[in-house]
Amino acid sequence: MIPMRDAIVQGIKDEDLGFRSVQGHDGAFDLQEVRKHFGHGNAARVVCTGVAEVEAQADMPVARTQWAVFVAAQSRTANDPDGAASAGDAALALATKLVALVMKRGQHWNDTAFRAPEGVKMRNLYSGKLADRGIGLWVVTWDQLFEITDQLESSLDQLLQIHTDYDVGSGPDHATDTEYS
Repeated sequence: MIPMRDAIVQGIKDEDLGFRSVQGHDGAFDLQEVRKHFGHGNAARVVCTGVAEVEAQADMPVARTQWAVFVAAQSRTANDPDGAASAGDAALALATKLVALVMKRGQHWNDTAFRAPEGVKMRNLYSGKLADRGIGLWVVTWDQLFEITDQLESSLDQLLQIHTDYDVGSGPDHATDTEYS
């Protein structure tokens, strides 16, 4: 799913929606991670939240991938060009722009293996602790079918190869073992 996530990240970056930072991320956020990832201006983090199902369609596996983009903004001034004075308003404005991008007709993130997004939603992740730190947080979610091609399958096979070096102890009886699976 990493190549798919990277395609979404690049698609958001290419549109220049007002994010200072757009990156892939491994999952949801706790308060510490929000401060770490979103404490330096408007930011988006793209997460594959799961695969609902994989089925064969026309002899090709198709995965129903589930995506979330966490959108954060910091408090801004009333003189801001977008007119958003609170962090929540700024994050809402960014999330709305992101929804428009996701809903673009036939949005496939420059990868023809993607089909059109389905079930696009926005949700406010307001908390008092975030507001006290001047951070507004929204999440945009959707499902998107993705055709699993031979190229993707071969890249997944490469990820399955693991190389590990073990250093056990030190001195004259020092042992080193290398294992491949």
